[in-house]
Amino acid sequence: MSTAAFSTLSGLFSKGSASYAKFRPEYPAALYNVILQQASPARDLAVDLATGSGQAAKGLSKHFACVIALDHNADQLQHAGKFPNVRFQEGAAENTGLGDGIADLAAVAQALHWFHLPTFYPEARRILKPEGTLAIWGYDTANIPKQDEANQVLQTFYQETMGPYWSKRRRHIDNHYQDLEPPPETFKRVHRIETQMTRQMSLSELIGYLSSWSAYNTFKDSNPNGPDVLLEFKQEIKTAANMKSDESQMTVLFPIFVLLCNNKA
Repeated sequence: MSTAAFSTLSGLFSKGSASYAKFRPEYPAALYNVILQQASPARDLAVDLATGSGQAAKGLSKHFACVIALDHNADQLQHAGKFPNVRFQEGAAENTGLGDGIADLAAVAQALHWFHLPTFYPEARRILKPEGTLAIWGYDTANIPKQDEANQVLQTFYQETMGPYWSKRRRHIDNHYQDLEPPPETFKRVHRIETQMTRQMSLSELIGYLSSWSAYNTFKDSNPNGPDVLLEFKQEIKTAANMKSDESQMTVLFPIFVLLCNNKA
């Protein structure tokens, strides 16, 4: 990653680091179960790359003796939780500084589209044991099932209101990393899984989650004196979902896609 790209990426996620830590959804236990069924049975060390505020590291810590969680963004790491078997440290996914062949699992959650892949994939292969697995996953745009009007308000906010402010790299999430799979010289086998996570969220929590979007922070930078579009969105979805207060609950569904990369026969 170039110095300019690194600086831009750091800025995007530094500004929303507190919201990211507080409002980004934690991944369900079922996701880790699916990943581990396909991975090596060894559970000594997992490495969480671009850990952010540690959502994936927390989940992995329940299955591995030790987790090393790396992120290049010190602001994100400051908001990470504390877990006895997780070591958080600054480091880039493309240049981890870790030893050769030490990890049973390397994980990348909702971050692959930010990496310089020609450098990253060989680095991931290097730090993994020969039988180790690289687990990559992300979640697509949230939707609100069985509430068509409210869901349309949410999709309009994502596609139209925020649309001009998303990085071009966001398209890789939209197509579930179909164009980012590793070359066979690093990982011979790529196994795909589609699943989902469902969360009960209050209106306040949904607004908090949307405030963690990089596009929203870019919007604020571009419109420092303009109205807060989240306030308008909040009223629209509150009306559409017939919510009586900011603490009223709704069901929010996040489609998840998983790539499991290894050299199994």
